[in-house]
Amino acid sequence: MSSIDQIAQKFRSLRMPGIAEHLEPLLSQAEANESSYLHFAQSLVEHEENQRNSKRIEQNRRRC
Repeated sequence: MSSIDQIAQKFRSLRMPGIAEHLEPLLSQAEANESSYLHFAQSLVEHEENQRNSKRIEQNRRRC
């Protein structure tokens, strides 16, 4: 198992599947933009938040 896979599994265990599923492209984007650690952490949190909001909206649509 690669390091990225191990880290993705840890995000899954922390119940952060949005980050886990898109970790490689998020890492590539951060490297390409030469992001600081703080900016990268912020982008991970924002990505997870966006994924959860999208999922919540979709679930609410199904209920109606």
